[in-house]
Amino acid sequence: PHLKVLLSVGESRDQTSRRFSNLVSNALHRRDFIRSAVALIRNYKFDGIDLYWEYPGAIELNGRVTDKEFFGLFLEELSEIFKPYDWLLTVSAPASRFRIEDGFNVEKLAKTVNFVNVQTFDFHLDREAIADHHSPLNVRPQDNDLDMFNNVEYAVRYWLKKGLPPSKLIVGLPFNGRSFTLKDATNFEIGSLIKGPGREGYYTENPGLLSYFEICDLIINEGLIRRTDSA
Repeated sequence: PHLKVLLSVGESRDQTSRRFSNLVSNALHRRDFIRSAVALIRNYKFDGIDLYWEYPGAIELNGRVTDKEFFGLFLEELSEIFKPYDWLLTVSAPASRFRIEDGFNVEKLAKTVNFVNVQTFDFHLDREAIADHHSPLNVRPQDNDLDMFNNVEYAVRYWLKKGLPPSKLIVGLPFNGRSFTLKDATNFEIGSLIKGPGREGYYTENPGLLSYFEICDLIINEGLIRRTDSA
């Protein structure tokens, strides 16, 4: 009886950033979206909505510098409509301090949303030169320069530093792994050089991504070796 089910809007970073940017920057578009969201929530008896925008202010994804201001305004408008019905308003937000700075007025955000789902994963992907853990908990001895920011603890502390109350911060736990194709198959430590993403999983069919149960299957049936680094 206490389960809350939210309507999630967003994802697919290749297209969503431009569409969200166009939406929030136009008052008529915001109005139409709110009307549509209210109708869906009422019709299907959802408990609220989660907005998943990758990422406000991301110029390289066709976002705009003004996204930060307009997204805050959009959330204010949604919040005013939702509060009389006790509907939940949440956002799924990045862990990167640079994405936070570009896209979120955190103090204002804290006043309008019920909580923030922080995406504390995908810190390291196959676009880099080496194989690395995509969701390290803390800074590690080998981390330097910008990698000092790429861990769960830093992301949480940064959101709190910017003004998000701890009661409104939810840490995302990834139930998936990232895989890589090594340049040298005999060198499989963290930090080994890679050629690109690993082979796709049988079920997920996405190169470089494996679900938790696919990883378990590889350990049990294909002899995948489980290793832990010094950190």
